[in-house]
Amino acid sequence: MTIAIENPIAWIDALGGSSASFEISSHAAVGRDDMEGWGTSLTHLSRPEAEIRRHIERENGQVLMLNIGLQPVHPITSTQRVRWGSTLKVGEGRYVRAHGDCADFPTAFQQVNAHQHASRVIGSLTWWQEGEKDSWVSWIGAARLEAMRMAHGQEGWYFSVHGEAPTLEEAALLASIHG
Repeated sequence: MTIAIENPIAWIDALGGSSASFEISSHAAVGRDDMEGWGTSLTHLSRPEAEIRRHIERENGQVLMLNIGLQPVHPITSTQRVRWGSTLKVGEGRYVRAHGDCADFPTAFQQVNAHQHASRVIGSLTWWQEGEKDSWVSWIGAARLEAMRMAHGQEGWYFSVHGEAPTLEEAALLASIHG
């Protein structure tokens, strides 16, 4: 796919969308109308900009960060796909991610805007669904907790605790959470 520098987001047109919904200047592409809030920096004019982004600040202090961009061309099929991502900042240093890919821009746009980050309160912790339907994350202090359904038809869940602590004692206490 060849993209002219005059329209560094022409990939949107090539994949079924409309770059006409953007005002393009020498340094940015800013969405209007149905693309309001979407945009990208165009500081690297030697290459086409392959991703547009949108940040939405919510009343509860969370920030939703959306992006739509090009997947690399598949080496065997030579097909071009569109990837989307949704990252929700639920606290300082705490991010929940989901992503997908689609054959065209309109489908990716619909999916990223429709995605809802699911959460469940279990005990005193809020767990957030991340990526796959059977993958969840939570935090205790700086420790990241993960729970995933076992793969390959096995019953049960795999869990892990990842984090950093200033002392051996605190690290040992956090690591013993699973005990």
